Amino acid sequence: MSFTKIPDRELCLAFLHGAFHWIGHCPRDSVVSFNISNEMYGEIPLPGILSFPRLVEVGRLVEMGISVLGGKLSLYHKHENFDIWVLKDYGVKESWTKWFTIPISYKIVRDYVIIPIYRFSVNEVLLSYFCWDGMVYRTHNVSLESNNRIWPLHCDHYIHASSIQDGFVYTESLISPKLLSTNQI
Repeated sequence: MSFTKIPDRELCLAFLHGAFHWIGHCPRDSVVSFNISNEMYGEIPLPGILSFPRLVEVGRLVEMGISVLGGKLSLYHKHENFDIWVLKDYGVKESWTKWFTIPISYKIVRDYVIIPIYRFSVNEVLLSYFCWDGMVYRTHNVSLESNNRIWPLHCDHYIHASSIQDGFVYTESLISPKLLSTNQI
């Protein structure tokens, strides 16, 4: 792999602290980063409970990805349940904290791929649920452990895949990424 080409990780590429992040699987599962200002790779180990031997199960799909929620690197993981972990102190393995769990018994959790999109200021997160046939957006309140808003409003199932739209949360800045990596701000 060339240092100037990041592998295609469509479902789990996240940008934070001047670096792109994704799940790496070789030689062990970890969060891999590529800093765009100095073109250096980094690695953040996953929480101990999600170490590689625990994730391997014959015939069962384990979904895992990276997103940025509330300015923090977040790991989402769906196996026995759907969990979101937040890295409280960037780069420190011991600071991974499980934020919430949705039981896998919910049909929509079991049948769909779930990706966290945005964390609201109150303990609520916007999740996209999708399968090969389509997509649904829902909010999940961590305190109440409930899904309470859904889009489209009339939807009791998914939106057809051909109508899927995507969006990204970002903050505009005139600060050079090179300054971010050298702490000169």
